[in-house]
Amino acid sequence: MGGCVSLLLFFVGVMLASSVLTLALSIAGLLFVIGVAMSVALAIVSKRRRAEGQTLGALVLVPIVLLAVSVPALVVAALTWRLFP
Repeated sequence: MGGCVSLLLFFVGVMLASSVLTLALSIAGLLFVIGVAMSVALAIVSKRRRAEGQTLGALVLVPIVLLAVSVPALVVAALTWRLFP
């Protein structure tokens, strides 16, 4: 009886770990998409703001931080799951 309970607890732990990993990679993917979209948006707006005499200032750091957080997680996941042969 103890072996069945241990096996059941093992499978529950594996399911929980895989769902946490999936959630973390989903968040990393979302951060990557937001970072790329913000980079494109800032590139489009920068000429107009420069013509008006304004600068982007600290707004430039937001997509850099988003990409710096998400890209390593996605690369490690891709290499782990052998998406790049």
